[in-house]
Amino acid sequence: MTGLNSNKKSVEVCNIVKRFGDFTAVDNVSINIAPGEFCSLLGPSGSGKTTMLKIIAGYEDPTEGTVKIDGQDVGNVPVAKRNIGMVFQNYALFPHMSIAKNIAFPLEMRETPQNEIDRRVEDTLNLVGLGELGGRLPRELSGGQQQRVAVARALVFEPDILLMDEPLGALDKNMRQTMQFELKQLHQRIGVTVIYVTHDQEEALYLSDRVVVFNEGRVAQEAPPETLYNTPNSAFVANFLGECNLVPVTADGDGVSLLSGRTLNLSLKGEKGAVNMIGVRPERMTIGDAAKMCENQFDAVIEEVFFLGQGYKVIAKAEGVNWTIVSQNRLSMTKLTVGEQIPIGFDVDDAILFRD
Repeated sequence: MTGLNSNKKSVEVCNIVKRFGDFTAVDNVSINIAPGEFCSLLGPSGSGKTTMLKIIAGYEDPTEGTVKIDGQDVGNVPVAKRNIGMVFQNYALFPHMSIAKNIAFPLEMRETPQNEIDRRVEDTLNLVGLGELGGRLPRELSGGQQQRVAVARALVFEPDILLMDEPLGALDKNMRQTMQFELKQLHQRIGVTVIYVTHDQEEALYLSDRVVVFNEGRVAQEAPPETLYNTPNSAFVANFLGECNLVPVTADGDGVSLLSGRTLNLSLKGEKGAVNMIGVRPERMTIGDAAKMCENQFDAVIEEVFFLGQGYKVIAKAEGVNWTIVSQNRLSMTKLTVGEQIPIGFDVDDAILFRD
């Protein structure tokens, strides 16, 4: 599929507002997506991410603001003229058409010459690993194969932008993980700009160059996955992207303390008075003898122990707080019992400071 790499274009969302009656679904959102970037819009149901995708595609008109593709305002450009590929959760394949015919459909609508259609369909089938299945009907394929057909149909006309709305939501966990890997590999090969809507945090972190977190119609934070996970700017982002111990604290001239009065060893960078909560990821917590070496160490009582396969999740109470600790599957962890007293802790660099 020659030409796809050269077609990647930027998307600029400028001060978009979308109201449905008295309800504001998107509230003054601006996002700049670089050419060839894989950008995920992540957030809970009703946060505005799918509405934003529909506005970019042209299925919804914004109440205010503009959408630019490659620097050009596309507000008056109809959906069919935006050269955007779309992939949905329900595949939206024509059940009576063969796989090859499904993929050829957008080319036929563009009145592409038949020899060009045949070449592109063959190339695209090979691109998504379905080279031998063009003659089958959708019902003869697995869910994962049908989703590959939907991706192929969205790519066959060499779009400038590929928009994907919860495309893996209907698949089981194993197939979902397989398709995530294949999508990542596909993006690396063709380089098209992708805007991907999901509510699955792990999926967004795995696939994306950058993640935009939506909450109540606004952008809560946008950053590369590692930055977003390790330095969230709010308790909402921290808790939405994986599990996090969120612990209220008080701050005064002497430092930061838990509500129990226990002073913490933290690096405050001169902003003591603004800190009202800390966050510590469960996997950054330490339990057992190793916790005695932590810069913040507490005597805790085990409340619950859960076996996760790859490790253990422990709920332990210390200083009036229920702390969640996730530790690797080591033999010593199997000996933990409810009611046992045990040290837990975390280091200065493991704490995230929130000034919400």
